[in-house]
Parts: sequence; structure tokens; C-alpha cells
Amino acid sequence: MSPNSCAVSNTSTLTGAHAIVLRGVDAITAVQPLLVELADRCSQPGAADYVGYFLTQPYTGGKVPQLVLLAEGPISSTAALDSSSIFGAVLLHEYQFARQPLNIFVTEDYAGERNVLAPAAIRSAVALRVAEYLLRLGAHLIVLSLQDADFDRQLLSTRLTSKPAGGWMWSTRQRTLTRRFPLAASYDATLATLGTHTRRNLRYYRRRVEQELQCAFVPHAQITEDQFVQLSRLCSYPTPDFVSRWRFRSANSVPGGILAGIKSATGDWLSIIGGRRHRAIVSIDWQMNQTRFSNLSLSTVMRSYLIEHEIAAGSQTLIFEGGTPHSMRLAFPPDRVVDLIAARNTLPTMLVRRFEPPSCQRKTSLWRPSPARI
Repeated sequence: MSPNSCAVSNTSTLTGAHAIVLRGVDAITAVQPLLVELADRCSQPGAADYVGYFLTQPYTGGKVPQLVLLAEGPISSTAALDSSSIFGAVLLHEYQFARQPLNIFVTEDYAGERNVLAPAAIRSAVALRVAEYLLRLGAHLIVLSLQDADFDRQLLSTRLTSKPAGGWMWSTRQRTLTRRFPLAASYDATLATLGTHTRRNLRYYRRRVEQELQCAFVPHAQITEDQFVQLSRLCSYPTPDFVSRWRFRSANSVPGGILAGIKSATGDWLSIIGGRRHRAIVSIDWQMNQTRFSNLSLSTVMRSYLIEHEIAAGSQTLIFEGGTPHSMRLAFPPDRVVDLIAARNTLPTMLVRRFEPPSCQRKTSLWRPSPARI
């Protein structure tokens, strides 16, 4: 199958459902309007609004995105698709080697918010159904993440009893993410939800930076792409230039893109933060701070400015994508995420288990399932 292609499968392996598989960035972004309608209909507003943004980010390690759409009736082609004919969608990324697919599928949605679109009552069942479908097509490994999933013993047992002679392995793992910060009606009321130490630091370091560097918060940073790349090189955690350029271009092109900064009186950019503002929710995707000012806790200062600015702009929630090591996370309400791991007992699966990359390890291995969930 080519990097950008689709395959229609009207098969009984989906227990009466029919599937169409779209492969590659172009094929998937072409149906984004359909995904947006599906997400809204399934009470997942915004879950598909940035499909193109996430598919083009340079963090996927060359994996190829694949979208499995489920319908109740046969599908002849993508031209026949409309939101009313689709009841579920699952987005995964497939590993490849020398441009050859390896039949190993993982999610790039660590928070479990965007990779499964379906009505809440059947969302977990849709994820399981697609995992089973891919296994029957020859997949070696599938890893899905879903918030508040209900991969209960009955659903897993149903698939275990129907496994082929080669044997399938199923397991789940629960995680807790602290990344969502509700904003109150005022800056002071919002800070009141944080701990005493965190409140003090947010105020102290902001005063200190303002006094020592006469800095100011710039909600719409006017900076050239080359200046942005150079600033990234001076940061505590510099990124490759191609990543920096993608960050700059996406922040200036996606709807609601955010590129804000802290600028000193001398015109130096001390800190830049990037993300997206959408439906009263602000998602922060990255932040970079100049290394030479590490003693001034620029990360804390930026959060202080950002909280105040977004409250004034009417935002209701800040989301730190991937979480944040900042102490303010202790006041964030937890999100419960469940990982589903479905695997075939094959050599590629055993090699993945043996040489599981650090990016998949998170805090515990995917291969250490929760008790009583195998």
C-alpha cells in the first residue's frame, strides 16, 4: 500500500460493521471535515479540529498514520463517505522500515483524547473492535490510549475466546495525567487554587524579572523564523532546527495559533511559548527559555503572565500537552487514561517487547498490565 492510499474492507470480522482504512497524511486530512462532524456528534468537540497539525508534527519517527473508519453498511469508496454513515474512527501510526510497513501500530495521542472517535457508550468497544480487526489483518502489535475507557473483563474475554490458533495477548494499563488547569474568573481567584509555595513563586519571580530586566509580556510575538531558530539554539533544551522551524510555521498558520513571549528592555527574547487557542481552551505545546537566565525561573514567570492574559481573554482552561513538571500540576484535576495493548504471539512482537524504545516506556512498561486485566 502506498504512503497515501485507502483500502476498503467490507468484512464480517467486525461483527457486522464495515471498515475503510485510509493511509498517509494526505488521505486522512482530506476527510478531516467528516472527522470534525463525527467528533461533535459524539460529544468530543475539538478532538478532530487539529488533525492536520498533529499529523505533520516532526515527532513521529517516520511512522505512517492510518485511519480506520467504521460504518454500519458497505462502503464503496471515500467519495461515498459522509458523517452520518460513520459511527467510529480510530487513528494510529504504523512503524515502517525502509518504507515497508511493519504491522506494528501505536497511538501518538498519549492523553487518549483524539485517537478514538465514537459515542461514549461504545467508545471502548470501538477501540477493541478495531484492534481485533487489525490483528485479523496480520498486525503484530496495537497500542491504543483512551480517557476513562472501560476495557472490562467481559469485552476482553470475548476477544480472548475468539482468538485464532496463533494466540493473541491482551492487556490494559491505567495512567493518571495532570495537565488540565481550570481558570477562575480572576487571576487572584485562580492562584488561590494553587499551593502557598507555588503562589509565592509565581509572584516573586515575576517581580524579580520585571525589576532586573525590565521585561514585558508580548501576547503576539513579532519574531522572524531565523530569530526563532537562533533562540531555540540558546535554550536549556534546544530542538533540531527542522523542529524549530515547524513550531514557528505551525504557530503562525493553524487557526488560533499562539506565539507569545517575554521580551527584555534591550529587545532580547527571554522566553517563547507556543500552542493553540480553541473553544475557550488553550493548549500549550511547548516552551523555550534562554539558558543564561535559568536562575530567574523563566518557566514560572511565563506561566504567571499566561494565566493572567488568558483569563482576561475569556479562556476557561489551560492544557499543558504532555503534562508539566511545574509544581502547579499538584492542583490540576487528574485525567484517567487507559492503554490497550493487543498483540500477536510473533517474533516481531517479541522483539518489540525485548527492545521497547524509551518513548514507549513512559513510567512503566506497556507490558506490565494492571492486575486482573489480562
